Order: sequence, then structure tokens, then C-alpha cells
Amino acid sequence: MPGPFFSTKELAEYLDIHEKQVYKLVQRGALPGTRVTGKWLFPKDLIDRWIEATALETVGGALGADQRLVVVAEPDHLVDALLATVGRGTEALIARATPAMDGGLHHLERGRAHLALVEFTRGACRWQWPPQLNRHLAGRPCRLVHVARREIVVAWLGRRAVRSLADLEGRRVAVRAPGAATRTLLDHRILREGGDPSRLHLTPYGSHLDAALAVARGDAELAVVPADEAHRVGLDGWSFASLDLELVVLDEIARWRAVEHLIEVVTSPAWRSLAEQRPGVDASGTGAEQTLNLMAS
Repeated sequence: MPGPFFSTKELAEYLDIHEKQVYKLVQRGALPGTRVTGKWLFPKDLIDRWIEATALETVGGALGADQRLVVVAEPDHLVDALLATVGRGTEALIARATPAMDGGLHHLERGRAHLALVEFTRGACRWQWPPQLNRHLAGRPCRLVHVARREIVVAWLGRRAVRSLADLEGRRVAVRAPGAATRTLLDHRILREGGDPSRLHLTPYGSHLDAALAVARGDAELAVVPADEAHRVGLDGWSFASLDLELVVLDEIARWRAVEHLIEVVTSPAWRSLAEQRPGVDASGTGAEQTLNLMAS
């Protein structure tokens, strides 16, 4: 049974292509992978998402009220677990929006996806609703279905490295790109505590896992990631905030059977139990719905 990472040879076998083609894809930046002690490693879950995203490009993003459900979400292990559970009950074609949370809502606005799974800084900042919702979905009736709340940590490898956000100054910190929920949250908290985010040495990465792996291989000293992603690669962490993972559902498709099935999974005790097996994940409020009144400007 394959582990969580492919070697170059294993990936070539998995994709049924020559190993040289894998290296060509890596050189083009087309494959999600990381270099550790001179060797390329490819996270299996990210490779599967890359295959699914490629399939989406093939069908051209044409959507209709059929059995095929397109869910747009950023690369994330918790999201993978949810969509894998959903996929057992409906034919789901999964796409990924990168690098920031606006990406998923942008696809939803443009009709390139049916649903978006996004992390919100609601509650961490002084907004009634995150401004991204109004920017992309104003005037379109929709609701949020709560998936889980996640602890966000500053993670490190080795001895305890952080006791406050002030400890990030002068350190090499792996983060998500500007606009991503964890990055927005970090900037806001630093400003609220009287600091200046521009004084930090921040390097953006395409996913939470990539940021955590940067610390594991020594490319960064710290990473700002969910606690469950830090735990995956053996990092310790100091918790400083939490984010809500939400499913954005447009009312116009809420009655589709595939959508109803997804919501059934989110509200099920089985999903709550599975989610809470992950460090720093709170699924006690999973399935709670909020109707949004997003007024068009």
C-alpha cells in the first residue's frame, strides 16, 4: 500500500508514464511536489487533486444540473477527507482554487463550479461577513454550511520556538499567499497587537502542507498553518487563533440531489467523528447553516 508520498519512480508508475515525463512536468511547475535532501517527493493527496483539476480543464468547466458535482477548494487534507466521503455517494469532480480564498468564490461567481469550500476569518476581523462574499456573490441568495473550526498555529520543528506573535520577527516564516485566510488572519492579529506585518520575513507557499514541509526540510524556521497540517509532518505548534471552514451553497442549486447528499454528509455524526480525530479540529458545530443577505451595491 503506497505511503503519503510518491518518489519520482512511484509517481511515474501511478500515472502510467515514463519517469522522464515526470521530470518534465516538474520543470514546468505542473506537478505538486517538494525536494527533500536532493530527492523529489510528491504528496499523494495533492497528486490526486492535480489529476482531478486536469480533468476539469478537459471538460471545459461546462456545468449543468446533472449528477456531476464540481466543488472548488484549496489543497487541504481536511477538505480531502470530506470530499472522499461525499464521493462515495455521488459522482463528484473536484477542482481546486489557488492560492487564495477569493479563488473559490471567483469560480462560483463565474459559473465554473457548483460549490465552494472556503476558510473564513469571520469573527477574527470586524466584519459582518467576509468582504470576499459581498465582492463575488452580492445579490445572489446563498447560505453557509459549517464544516469545522480549526486551530491555527505557528509551527516549528524541535525545541519550543514561539510564545507570542512578536517571536516571528527576524525569523524565516512559511505562510500562504496574500489573500488566503490564514495569511489575512496573521496580518490582522499582528496589527491588532501593535506590530507591523511588513517587518516579517514571510515566504508564501501554495498550500498549508507545502508551508509545513518547508519547516520540516529546513527552508523555513516557522510556518503559520492549521494544527492538523502541522501534526501531519511532525511539527509542534503554538495556537493563536481559529478559522471556520464553510461550504458556500447558492440557493439555486440547493435542491440538487448531489448537493443535498454533500450537506447530509457534513451534518452526519460520522463526519463529526472523523473530523475530530484530527488535532486542533472542532466539529461540534458542524452542519449549522446561516442564510446570507448579501445586498448588491
